[in-house]
Amino acid sequence: MYAYIYSNYILMIAEIYSVIPIVYFIYILTKNKVFGLYILIISIMVDIIKKIVATDAYPFTLRPTCAANCDLLLSNGPQGLKPGFPSGHMTISTLFALYLYTTTHNIWHLHLIPLMAYARYTLKCHNIPQIIAGIIFGLVSFYFYLNQCQL
Repeated sequence: MYAYIYSNYILMIAEIYSVIPIVYFIYILTKNKVFGLYILIISIMVDIIKKIVATDAYPFTLRPTCAANCDLLLSNGPQGLKPGFPSGHMTISTLFALYLYTTTHNIWHLHLIPLMAYARYTLKCHNIPQIIAGIIFGLVSFYFYLNQCQL
């Protein structure tokens, strides 16, 4: 019984962390419209990359077979074997965490990256390579943003 309660508690936390990008996006739009637009562009790029690289020849590019409800609102139903490389949640969460860390110099914001990774894996929406690729794409995107725009 305790294992069941613990398991449900962990899933609840994972679900909460999966919708955090929406909250951060609204916050960023009120603070920095340029970065908000940049986030939208990166989100579109992630979706395009997912559709280009997803193939049966590279199974790590497809979501786990049991994946379900993996969108921002956790409501899009079965997603097994659909494109999932790189993780859009991880890309955007990495961007948000680095942006907040850079603007506030508060290391606490970086906790979002490992917790979002844990949430995406726990909810079975992504596998490890997809999560790592999302983090890397987020890091590269933020580096590009820093070099092209002033914070």
